[in-house]
Amino acid sequence: MLRSIIVAVALISAVAAQAQLRIRLGGNAVNYQLLLQDSAGKELKITPDQKKKIEGELENYRQTMQSEIQSVFSGGVSQEDAQKAVDEILSKLQPDLKKRIAKVLSEDQMKRFSQIELQSAGVKALQRDEIVKTLDITKDQAAKIAKLSQEMDDIQEKAMENAERETVPGGGVRFVLGAAEEKKLAEARKKNLQQALAVLTEDQQKKWAELTGPEFK
Repeated sequence: MLRSIIVAVALISAVAAQAQLRIRLGGNAVNYQLLLQDSAGKELKITPDQKKKIEGELENYRQTMQSEIQSVFSGGVSQEDAQKAVDEILSKLQPDLKKRIAKVLSEDQMKRFSQIELQSAGVKALQRDEIVKTLDITKDQAAKIAKLSQEMDDIQEKAMENAERETVPGGGVRFVLGAAEEKKLAEARKKNLQQALAVLTEDQQKKWAELTGPEFK
């Protein structure tokens, strides 16, 4: 699942780099790009027609996001304001994308996608507003999870420095890791998530297990 590191991350990173800013993707951003990966497509039994429609929805989303993000960085902007603006853009665009994807997938497909996407998101998923509310995560727990999330961000950003960059149609960039680097990062993500889950109570962990469903490999 790490082969395609969220296109949104790549796009934001590429644009931010030009402005010499360091922008991170918030936990509320769902990685719908997973739907185009062969492994997820097989798991969800996505048809060729569905895949074509999903590609169209994701391309429209990418173009809109790219336009809005570029407008943020077009003028002089501080690190703090840029991060806030990107968070607001994603918060505005993601709900609409979810509705569009839900019209393409069946109810069962959408449910299973939500499970495997949470698994893929790792510690970031535990910072999503809906997950925080569902699990009733306390402020103390949230602070510990945020620290672990930042540590994972640092590890992933370092990995991306050594990744190959592939141009995505429309001007975006995708970061692709080698097999060894991908395995190393996957192990780091797994360990990081285990540390985050250890912060939760037994009841919270059970709820998390229900939300993520059977392990997706």
